[in-house]
Amino acid sequence: YGNSYLLKIHTEVVHLKKQAQVCYICGKTLGTSTEYKTHMNKHEGIPAPVINCDVCGLRLISKRSLKLHKESQHPVGGKQDHPCPICHKISPTARALKKHINTMHEKGCDHKCTMCGKAFRRPETLKEHIASQHTGATLYTCPWCPKTFNSNGNMHAHRKNVHPKECLELRLQRYSRNIPPEIS
Repeated sequence: YGNSYLLKIHTEVVHLKKQAQVCYICGKTLGTSTEYKTHMNKHEGIPAPVINCDVCGLRLISKRSLKLHKESQHPVGGKQDHPCPICHKISPTARALKKHINTMHEKGCDHKCTMCGKAFRRPETLKEHIASQHTGATLYTCPWCPKTFNSNGNMHAHRKNVHPKECLELRLQRYSRNIPPEIS
């Protein structure tokens, strides 16, 4: 799983049989009713609130993301003795330091977020990061309905769940174009 929150949701839903809320529009799984409400507001065009971390100034879009950020980056009473050898940022754990180095300083991560400094290999990934983590902006529109999304993956999940017939037709069109004439 990409992060501890996604692993927590997976564990609660699959192994502990807790009820997560699934968006009926795009199929995204959300762990709390607050996250579900914020997510549904995005579908309705209501911008996500922006919350600043009072320690480092990072802009986040929910109290939950602020809480997770503070727990991992600014633990109360935690030992913060893992300085980055490149930029001297202090990380709370060796694992957090390794993640910091991989995302901020590794070669190929040339596309840097001006709001939080996180770097990405692809400009599209940076745009999606800014939209989902900082601005709540919409980047993609479903070709079959007016729904908008801030990630290509969410748009494709929506298309697959809400427009399965259209998706199948599109796949068949693409597939038939790639078949040599002597086979078809």
